[in-house]
Amino acid sequence: EILKSAGHKYATSSSSLATQTHQDRSRRRHFYQLNSHSNMKCFGLRHRRERRVSEPCVISDLVGPNLVLADKTRISTHSALNGKICILFFAASWCPPCHSFTPRMEEIYKEFQSRAGGAVLSPIEVVLVSSDYNQDDMLSYTKNWTSLPFGSPRREELEKRYKVTDIPTVVVLRPDGSMMTDKGRQAILAKGADAMAEWVLECGLDASPWMTSSNDASDSDSEYH
Repeated sequence: EILKSAGHKYATSSSSLATQTHQDRSRRRHFYQLNSHSNMKCFGLRHRRERRVSEPCVISDLVGPNLVLADKTRISTHSALNGKICILFFAASWCPPCHSFTPRMEEIYKEFQSRAGGAVLSPIEVVLVSSDYNQDDMLSYTKNWTSLPFGSPRREELEKRYKVTDIPTVVVLRPDGSMMTDKGRQAILAKGADAMAEWVLECGLDASPWMTSSNDASDSDSEYH
């Protein structure tokens, strides 16, 4: 009786253990499948995003039909950016890192423009995408370039499109609207105005007025592209 009872309990215990093991394996298999599906989904979303931003598009569809100058004058996006490289400068007057980068950005942009001696129009335009809380603060950042109109819903759309998670960030667009790089800030800090000259060269535009003896065409294959 005792032996029979013990055997029955052992068999029951073994059966229960086998059932539990099978359930654990099933859970692990299900979790792996879910995780794999999630990873594949994330990879697919990332791949689609990279393909989307690298495809040509109409820049005015991205930033809107009008831009704003420092004196609050509105200008046509088409007239300001048509045929040019567009630098989207994500920044804000309240951002401490922007306080150190923005003067450098202004200095380099002026240096780049001065290389042609004013004889040729600059092939690059900077558009400020501001995160400021009021228009006056935003306009204080637009002395040397244009900006999205204050409160434009395009700002959040651009931040989402180019995965901007911190500022300052510099995204460079080709004249056809496709993204050249989202590491423009790093390139500018590393190479200064030469980085802008290389972007002009990479786009197949006439870069000769903005090139210097220090420029090397091979640099267009930079790690920042």
